[in-house]
Amino acid sequence: MSITVSVDRSADAAYVMLSDREVRFTEEAAEDVLVDLDEFREVVGIELLELGAEIPFQVLIERFHVPSGAISAIRKLRASLEDSSLIEARDGSAPPVPYGNAETA
Repeated sequence: MSITVSVDRSADAAYVMLSDREVRFTEEAAEDVLVDLDEFREVVGIELLELGAEIPFQVLIERFHVPSGAISAIRKLRASLEDSSLIEARDGSAPPVPYGNAETA
């Protein structure tokens, strides 16, 4: 699974893309955390409406069946969001960050 992360610091938001499938549904996992689903209700992406939003990892695993490899990548994202070394583009956003291939459980 290839994971791509886009961070927009000017909007204080991020998107974790797990798949390039078409989004058909969006559900709230927690306040400020939305999960995009495809037609089969498999996770396409996770949107953080605030960079400081608390990510409900247990909900992502139990309710949305996010693979453990993706959870690990999101945990790394969480740490990097707090790292001021992210290079910002002129519009205040950081370029997409590929997190490589995550193992699925």
